[in-house]
Amino acid sequence: MCGDGPLTCPPAPDGVLAFRRTTGALCVVNPSRAAVEPAGRTELLLATGPPDGHGRLPQDTVVQSRP
Repeated sequence: MCGDGPLTCPPAPDGVLAFRRTTGALCVVNPSRAAVEPAGRTELLLATGPPDGHGRLPQDTVVQSRP
């Protein structure tokens, strides 16, 4: 929901954008040229594509999850 509290930016690999709502929802955007490891154990809510064969977030993919 837009405007539902402040955003924080947790650490993310170079070239990757991550932000979290105070509700705990985490969004990770990977526009980089490499697959990246997921940010800890979370429940996947939405993804624009499947993980690669090693469980990583592929390039040009967005995921939303919650703890």
